[in-house]
Amino acid sequence: MRLLTLAALLSLAVPAAPLALGQSPTQGNYAIPRRAAIFIEEMPEGLDTFIAAEIVRRNLPLRLVPRREDAELLMVGTATVKPRKWHEGFLTGPVDSAVGSVKIVASKTGELVWVGAAGDKTFWTWFKRPGLRRVAQLIVRQMARAIR
Repeated sequence: MRLLTLAALLSLAVPAAPLALGQSPTQGNYAIPRRAAIFIEEMPEGLDTFIAAEIVRRNLPLRLVPRREDAELLMVGTATVKPRKWHEGFLTGPVDSAVGSVKIVASKTGELVWVGAAGDKTFWTWFKRPGLRRVAQLIVRQMARAIR
């Protein structure tokens, strides 16, 4: 009976498939190919322009194309912004006032290539710019880690 209980606990503790070196369980096999042509769809609240500006600023090895037909990858996403209340971050803990999520899919097959999401919540609100610019910065930082 003890052996059966130990075997059951070990089966829950050990992942079903071994992870590759340097791969976290949430990463999966999703990777953005270097020098891929990517088209950024229009997103709510103008998040697409912030993401494009951040990709250029960070000099990521991606080619931004102006037409959907020329793209190997398509980026689509959503964003929401709500006004901060006067007491948020001062009397209460910080909360997200702007959040965004994006996914990158292959344009020909529609296969999911990468997903990411971020919010602008930070304890150091007076040092960091809140809003969609911060959200785009965090999303592009995640993208940079996924480029192979």
